[in-house]
Amino acid sequence: MRRKQTAAFLAIIMLSSVLFLSQTRPQSPVGTVNPEEATGGAPVAVDTDEDQIPDVHESAFSSAIGIPTIEEEFIVIGLDPLDSTDNLSDYDRDGATALQEFCWPYSLEACFSTRLSLTGKSPEETDSGFREYLDPRKSDTDGDGLPDGYEISMCTDGGAGYIDQASTAWVCLYFDPLDPRDAIEDPDQCIGLLDWGCGDGYDFDRDGVLEPGERFTSSEEYRYTQPSGWLDERDGLWCHGPIPGITVGACQTTVETETGIPGWLGSDPRYPDSDSYAIVEGVPTPLAVPGDGISDGWEYHYGLSPRNASDSIVDTDLDGWDSNRDGFLTPDNSIATSMWGEALSNYEEFQVSEDDGYSVRPGLYLGSSERPHEASFLTETSVPSISDSAIVSTQVSELLGTLVITSRNSVTILDPISQTTQAFQQPVPGTITDSILLTLSDDSNALVLSSNFGIGAFPLTEDGLNLDSSFFLEFDPILSVNPTSASMGPGALLLLGNQGGAHTTRINSDQGRLTIESPTAVEALEQILSSRNATGTVSLHLDRPGDTPLLLVGTDSGLIRWITNDLSETFGSPLWVYTEENAENFVGIADLLNSSKSSVVNVLEPAGILTSNGEIGQ
Repeated sequence: MRRKQTAAFLAIIMLSSVLFLSQTRPQSPVGTVNPEEATGGAPVAVDTDEDQIPDVHESAFSSAIGIPTIEEEFIVIGLDPLDSTDNLSDYDRDGATALQEFCWPYSLEACFSTRLSLTGKSPEETDSGFREYLDPRKSDTDGDGLPDGYEISMCTDGGAGYIDQASTAWVCLYFDPLDPRDAIEDPDQCIGLLDWGCGDGYDFDRDGVLEPGERFTSSEEYRYTQPSGWLDERDGLWCHGPIPGITVGACQTTVETETGIPGWLGSDPRYPDSDSYAIVEGVPTPLAVPGDGISDGWEYHYGLSPRNASDSIVDTDLDGWDSNRDGFLTPDNSIATSMWGEALSNYEEFQVSEDDGYSVRPGLYLGSSERPHEASFLTETSVPSISDSAIVSTQVSELLGTLVITSRNSVTILDPISQTTQAFQQPVPGTITDSILLTLSDDSNALVLSSNFGIGAFPLTEDGLNLDSSFFLEFDPILSVNPTSASMGPGALLLLGNQGGAHTTRINSDQGRLTIESPTAVEALEQILSSRNATGTVSLHLDRPGDTPLLLVGTDSGLIRWITNDLSETFGSPLWVYTEENAENFVGIADLLNSSKSSVVNVLEPAGILTSNGEIGQ
C-alpha cells in the first residue's frame, strides 16, 4: 500500500514539472538580462529541413516564376523550406546549385567555415541599396546575358577573380554574376600579358578606340552559334557537358563540340584569339595552343569562325593573285608561310587591316597649307562627315570650289569654306569602281562614275549632282575611267575593263542634259593586252608640244606605251615598256618572294618641266 502511495506521489510531481515547463519560453544561458549591458548578436537562423539553406532564404525564393515563350509560358519552380534535397537542385539550369547560389560569393567550403558575414552582395555594393542574392529560379540573375553558373566558373576557375584574404569571399574582376555591367564588357586578356581589358572587338571606324558598338562582348562570345529563341532555363547552358564545376544536366544535350571533347560551345571571352581546333585531314582536331593569328572579333565581324583555326589560311573571297598565270591560285599552307602562296588568305587580309598594330583607317584626311599639321579625319561619324569611308577617288572642282569625294557606294561633295557636305547615296547601279571630273564643251562640269554595271554621268552644279539631267549607260564592268588627249576633244574617255577590255566613249552636253556615246573597242590596245592575258588598270594620255601625244597604259602585268593622238595606229602600234619578266629593270622591287608583283601599275602621274600654261614641256 505504501509503495502505491509513493508511486502516485512521484507521478503527481512529474506531471506538475511538465505543466510548468510547457508554460515557460525556451531559454539559453546569457551573461545578463540588462539590455544596456547585453553584447547583442544575430538571431539563430532556422533551417527546418536541415539542407544548410535558411528557411527565410528558401521562403524568399519559393514562388514559381513564369517565363513567356512563343509556344507557352515556361515555369521554373522555387525552393521549399521543407524539402531537404533542393539544396542540390538546379531548377534554372544555370550550372550552379541552390546551395552554391545561396553561399555566393563564398565557396561552399568557406561558406560554412571561414565566412564572417552574410552571403550575397552587400547593400553598399548594389544599385538597389538592398542586399542581393543569386536567384535559384533565374538562370541570369543580373540580366547581362551570361548565366550565373557560367560567370561563377569564369571567375573562380577561369582566372578572372581571386579570393579576398580578409573576408575569404571571391572578388570577380569580370564575370560577376551580380553585376549587370558585364553585358557591355569586352574583357579579353592582353596578348602576351596577364592584364585584362584589352578586348577582341573590331575597331571598324579605325579611331583606335573599341567603342561599345565595336566590342565583341562576353555575352556575344558565350552565345556564339547559339540558335535563336534559346531559353537557358528550358534549353540549358550553351555547352557540351560534363564540365567541372558545372552541375550535371545543366548543359544542353543536342549539340556537341566539333572535336567531341566536352566544353563551351561559344568562343572564349577570356582570350582575344581563342580558336580551339583545326581541320586536319578532314577531322576537327584540338589545338595544343589556341589561336589562328586573327582576333575573334575580326573573324566574327567578317563571318569567319573564332573557333576554327583552319579558316585563317583560306582565301574566303578568292581575291588572291595568280602570279604565274597558270589558272590556279596556290593556297597558303600556314600563317607562317602565307606570303609564299598566291591566295590572299584571311590571315593576310587581317594583317593588312591591322597594319602592324597601327590599323588601316578608311576615310579621308583633310588639311590646309596654312595648318599642314592639323589635318582632320573624315568618316561617317565625323563633323563634317562623309557618307561612305571606302574612298575610291577625290576631285577638285575649280569652277565651284568644292571637293568631290567618290566612295564605293556614294558621292559626297564638301564645301571646304563652310565645312558642310552633301551626300548622294548609290548614284549608279552596283559598286563604284572609278570616277573622273570632266570639263565639257560648254565649260560645265560633269562627274563620271564607272561601276560593275556600266558608266554614269552627272552635271555638277552649285546644288551638287543634278540627278534629273544625268545619264547612265549599261555596259560591261568598268575598272578604270581615264581622260584622253586634248586632240580628241572635250568629254572623250578611255575605259578599261576586265580581261583586257579597252573602249572609248564621249560625254556630251545638250542644254544641260548629258548623254554618253556607245563605247567603241580600241582593237590595237585590246590585242596587246590579250597577248599577255593582262588587264588595264590606269592610263595617262600626255599632250607633248611639237610632238604626237603619248599614251601610257598601266596593267597588272606591266606598262604599255603608244604614240597616238586619237587611239588609232596612224603613228604606230602600242608596245610593252616592261612586263613581268623585266619589270624590276625599270621599277623598284615590290616583293622579294614574288617578282611578278613589281610589274603591277596602280598610278601614273606626269613628270617633267612645266610650261607657263601648266603643260609638260619636255
